[in-house]
Amino acid sequence: MLTKFLVLHSYKPKKKGELTLEIGDKIIITGKENKPMCEGKIVDSEQSGKIPRSFLEQLKEGIETDPEILSKILYQGSLFKKKEGKDSYAKFFCKIFPRSLALFKNKKQPEPLVVILLQEIVSIEKVKQMKKKKNSNFILKSETKSWHFRCKTEKEAKVWIEKILPQAQKVSNECKLIEQDEKENEKNKKSVKGNQKKNLKPLSRAKSDHMSFNNKSPGKIKRSFSLRKMGNSKVKSKLKSRSLVDVSVNKEEKMMKKSSFFSRTKSKKKKKNKKKNKKNKKSENFTKRFGVPLTVVIERDQTEIPKLIQNSIKIIEKLGLQETGIFRLSGQKGDIDRYKEEFDSGKDVTFENEMNVHNVSGILKQWFRELPESLLTKELYPKFVQIQSNYQGKQLVEQEKLLVDQLPKLNKRIFEIISELMHKIKKYEKVNKMGIQNLALLFGPTLCSLRGEKANNVINMSIECQIVSIMSNNHDYMFGKSEYGVNLIDQDEDNNYDDDDENYTKELSKAIAIDNNIQIDPENVDEQIFFKVGDIISVTNTDDEEWWYGKIICREDGNKENIEQFGYFPASTVEKIGEDEYLTLINQEK
Repeated sequence: MLTKFLVLHSYKPKKKGELTLEIGDKIIITGKENKPMCEGKIVDSEQSGKIPRSFLEQLKEGIETDPEILSKILYQGSLFKKKEGKDSYAKFFCKIFPRSLALFKNKKQPEPLVVILLQEIVSIEKVKQMKKKKNSNFILKSETKSWHFRCKTEKEAKVWIEKILPQAQKVSNECKLIEQDEKENEKNKKSVKGNQKKNLKPLSRAKSDHMSFNNKSPGKIKRSFSLRKMGNSKVKSKLKSRSLVDVSVNKEEKMMKKSSFFSRTKSKKKKKNKKKNKKNKKSENFTKRFGVPLTVVIERDQTEIPKLIQNSIKIIEKLGLQETGIFRLSGQKGDIDRYKEEFDSGKDVTFENEMNVHNVSGILKQWFRELPESLLTKELYPKFVQIQSNYQGKQLVEQEKLLVDQLPKLNKRIFEIISELMHKIKKYEKVNKMGIQNLALLFGPTLCSLRGEKANNVINMSIECQIVSIMSNNHDYMFGKSEYGVNLIDQDEDNNYDDDDENYTKELSKAIAIDNNIQIDPENVDEQIFFKVGDIISVTNTDDEEWWYGKIICREDGNKENIEQFGYFPASTVEKIGEDEYLTLINQEK
C-alpha cells in the first residue's frame, strides 16, 4: 500500500513539470520524500509532477479533509522569522490554520513561502531578552528542526504562543488517538490470524494415532472404539495378535496420565496467581484515591484538600479559563485512565506536562463521580431537595446557606473551591461559552447526586443543578464573605447577562490606536471591531489581558463607519490616554 498525503495549501506551478494543487487534494509520492520538491501524483487522476513537500501531511483515517475547514484562519498577524544560518530576521505575514502555521510574504500573497505542520511541533520556548530590549523571541521546536521568531512586544509573543500551543496540542492528540486505533486494529488482525492457525493445528497425539490407524484399515474402526469400553485385561486376551490396537490404547493411557499431571500443575499455578493478586489488591488499597471516602484521601495525601483537586484546578486556571467548552468537552479516555492509575498507585501527579486541559478537567469530574458519598451527604441531601420546593427568592438562598453551614468542613471547603473556579470561568464566558448555568448543569449531578441504590431521576438532577447554581451565584454570602448575597433572587441566566452588559458598556478610559487592528479572534470574530492608527476608542472592559472591549468614538480620517459599535480588539494595538490628551486630539482633528 502506497502512503497517501493530504494537501494543506493551494499551489500554482512556477516551473515546468510542477503540479497545480488545491487544498484537500490527496497525493501519492512516487519519488524520494526528503526532497523539498518531490515527485508525486494526484489520487484518482493521471496528473503527475513535482510537489512542494512541506505543503503535505500524511493522510490517516479520522483526519479532517474538508477544504473549507482546512482553509479556516484561526489567527493572523505579522512576525519576524530568523533566517537560516544568519542572525538577521525577515518579516512575514503569518496565519494559523487548523493543521499548519503558514508564513506569507505579505497579506495579498495567496501561497505561503514556509509551512510548519502543527503535528511536528514538540515544544515552544520563550527566549529571555535583555532588559533594555522591548522585543520578545520564541522558538518552535520539532524533533529535527527549530524556527526562531521575534515579536515587537512581550505581549504580542505571549498571544502568539497562546494561539499556537493549544492548536498544536489538539492536532498532536488527534494523531496519537489515530495511531492507537491503528495499533489496536493490527493487534486484532494478528489475533484473528493466530486463532485461525490454532484451529488448523494437528489434533492431539492420541487422536492422531487413531486417525492414522483408521485411514490404514477402515474396517477396524468400530472394533477399536468398542475395545476402549472394555478393560485392559480383556483387550490383551482377545487381541494379542493385534499389536496396533494395543499400542493405540497404551498411548491413550499415557496421554491421560500426562494431561492429569499438567492439569494439577495448572491448578497450583492458578492458586499462586490468586494469592499474588490478593496481595496486590491489599497494597493498592493503601494508596487508592478513587472510590474511597474524602477523609481517607486526606489521610493518604496528608493535606487539608485532596492533591488531585489542588493540582487539577491549578492547571485549569492556568490553561483552561478561556478554553471553549471547558468541563463540557471530554478528554481522551486513555490519558484519563492513565492518570487514574497513577493517583491510585500513590504518585503525586502535577499535570505539568499535560497539553490537553480537557484531560485534567475530565479526571477531576471522574474523581468526584466515584466518591462513595455525595458532597451534600446522605443526611442533608433530602433537606437540600425539600427547600427548593418550599422556598423562593431570598428565603431560598438563606435556607440553603443554613444547610451549607451544617456540611462537614471539608465538604463545604470543596464546594467553595469549585464555586470560585466557576466564577473565574464565567469571567471569560463570551470566549469559553460556559456560564454559571452551563457549569451548574455539569457540576450539579457530579457533586450532589446520591450514590448507590438511590439513583437520581431527572427531577432530582434539575434540583441538584439549581443547588449548585444558587451556591455559585451567591458565593460570597454562602461562604461567609459578605452579609448578603450578590444575586439573592437572580438565578435566571438571562438576568445574569444584564449585569454583564452594564460592565461591558460603562467607559473605563479612552485609548488611541497605535497599530492597525488586523488580528482576528476566531471565537468572537462577529463581535470584533477594526480600526487604524490614530483612531480613538472608548475602553469599557479589560477583564481579558489580551482582548479588550469597547467602541470607536472617533476616526482619524473622519470616516463614520462603525462608530459607536461595541466589540473586541487586541489590547496591544491601543494605548490609554487621559481626558486632557483626548480633548487636544479632538481639537487638532477639527
